[in-house]
Formats: sequence, C-alpha cells, structure tokens
Amino acid sequence: MDSAHEESKRPLMSVDLELTSSTERHKCISNRRTVFILLLGGLLGVAISQTVLLSFRTRWNEQTCTRLLSGYSPALSALEYTEYEWQNDFDHQDVYRGKPTVEKDAAWAALWEMGDIVIKLSELPLMNKSDDHSRRLYRPELGGIAANLEAFHQLHCLDMIRRYTYRNEYNNETIPADIRHVGETDLRDHVDHCITTLRLAIMCTGDVTPILMERDPDNVMNVFPDMRTPHKCRRFDKIQEWFREKSYTDWDCIQRGGVGCDIIPSQFRRPGGKMSKVPSR
Repeated sequence: MDSAHEESKRPLMSVDLELTSSTERHKCISNRRTVFILLLGGLLGVAISQTVLLSFRTRWNEQTCTRLLSGYSPALSALEYTEYEWQNDFDHQDVYRGKPTVEKDAAWAALWEMGDIVIKLSELPLMNKSDDHSRRLYRPELGGIAANLEAFHQLHCLDMIRRYTYRNEYNNETIPADIRHVGETDLRDHVDHCITTLRLAIMCTGDVTPILMERDPDNVMNVFPDMRTPHKCRRFDKIQEWFREKSYTDWDCIQRGGVGCDIIPSQFRRPGGKMSKVPSR
C-alpha cells in the first residue's frame, strides 16, 4: 500500500517541480531584462550627460579664455568662434576686391558703418579710463559715453587706405566725401594714422598660422606661398549683430543726409515708448 501511495504522489511532485522551475526561469528572464533595461538606460544617461558636459565645457572654456586674453569689452559675451580656410590667392575675386564701384563701396561701408553704442560710466574703470565729461562725448539721456569698437575702426582704416589708393579712379560725383573735402596734408595724416592702426593691430594679435610654400614653375622664384590658410576666427556677423542691437544711431538716416538720426534701443525705453535714462553707476 505504501509503495502504491508513493507512486501516486510522484506525478504531483513532478508537476510542482516543473511549475517551480518554469516560474524561476520566468523570474530570471524578467530580472535579466530589467537589468539590461536599467543598464542601457544608465549608459544612455551617461552618454547624454557627457555630451552636454563636453559642449558646456567647450563653450565655457572659450568664453573664459576670451575674457582672460582680452581687454574689457561689453561685447565679449557675444563672441563665438568658427574654423575655416581663408581664400586669398592673388587672382581671387570677391565683392571687396578691385577698382571701386558703387557696389564695392557699399559692401565695404556695410562692414564698419555701424553707428555708436553707449559705455556706462561704471564700465570705464574696467577700461582704465576716467569719466572726464569735459573730454568724452557724454550722453546724459543714455547714461554713458558714446563709443565704437576697435574692429570697426580698423576696418574703416583699411577702407580709407583702399579708397586713397584708388582715389584717381573716382570722378567728381563718386569720390568719397572724406577724401573730396579734406586737404592733402590732412588726408595724408589720416592715411598714415590708419597705416599705424593696422600695424599695431597686426602686431598685437600676432597671427602665427604657418603659410606653406609650394613649387610654382611659372613664378620667377619657382616657389609661391599657399594663401589658403586655416584659421579659427571670431564670428564677425555675431559682433555686428550684437552691435546693431546696442547701437543708438540710425545709419540709414545718416546716409540719406538726415539730421537727428539718433534712435533709442529697446533696452533704453520705458513702456509706452518713452526713454528711460540708464543708471550711470
């Protein structure tokens, strides 16, 4: 009897064991899936975090280095960088090169004729400058000193030298006013000032990009420099964009020969369009 009873119990135990084994396998597979999903999610999170951190650190390092290696300017916050190869072969043509035309002169003017901005009195010590109102063009309605950026001054100087070298190409109607209405001595002084300005700027920045020499059988020296040089540059369009937002001068008005061409940027306006004086300190 005992033997028969034991035999009758065996199938039930076998079924229980099979069910238990199946449940354990299901749990094991489920646990593996959970671990895999968690691991995949963790790796994805780390990858995203590293990408964001790397992007932030790259931007942070550029901004930090820019501030460390530059004199004070409110425009430093607008600086962004880009890398590209200069195209400057002797026979390269663009809108800025060659004898003056109405289109070329307009293209050059668009580079530097940007009006003026305001430097607040509180910023002057950062530039090692005094707030002597007797010397500086103080704009009390804007709470600061009229100012420009050196980059635009340098481009003006380059444009001045360009127009001076091509002055015989203009006629009485097209010759620029700053050449037509200035005596030869003052004009020469202006050009010499501009030459010095560009010399100082070039020596200050000291571009050390190598210029490779190439074989050129058509050249008398049999060699010629490769003017296609790689550079990492400040984005000039971003500087212009920042300046336009801060400028209080309407240059279209000035170009039309208008008077009273100052405009008040939005940051200096109260609700309703009335001007709000910027705190000087």
